[in-house]
Amino acid sequence: MRKLLFVFGAILICGIMAGCKNQNSGNQDETSTTEESKIPELSYEGIYLDEDNNEPNLFITRRDDGKFDVRIGIFRLTNLDDGVGTMGANGMDFTATDAAGNSIGGEIILRGDTAEVVFTRSTWSLLENGSKFQYIRQK
Repeated sequence: MRKLLFVFGAILICGIMAGCKNQNSGNQDETSTTEESKIPELSYEGIYLDEDNNEPNLFITRRDDGKFDVRIGIFRLTNLDDGVGTMGANGMDFTATDAAGNSIGGEIILRGDTAEVVFTRSTWSLLENGSKFQYIRQK
């Protein structure tokens, strides 16, 4: 009788432990899925049309090193052809060379199919810090 109780108890304990293990695994999967869903799955790559004249003026291409090539055209003002972008806390940070030959930079913030380019590091008098431009992703 003792052996039977011992075997039954052992089976019961193994069953409980297996159930707890599956329950914890389920929680870990849910946590992982929840954490992953907090990370936006945004693809900045693409061609974007200038909001004012509907011409392609923002080009973003992923490089092999994980950075991005960024070309920005601002209608009747300038073209920044040598931009390099990296993902930052709020979006994509970029740096390029302005028409005067100086470093210029800012952020590209993607909201759906609209990319907002905000200049935050400019010494060029024709493009002040805080200048914003909207571009719509070309379909």
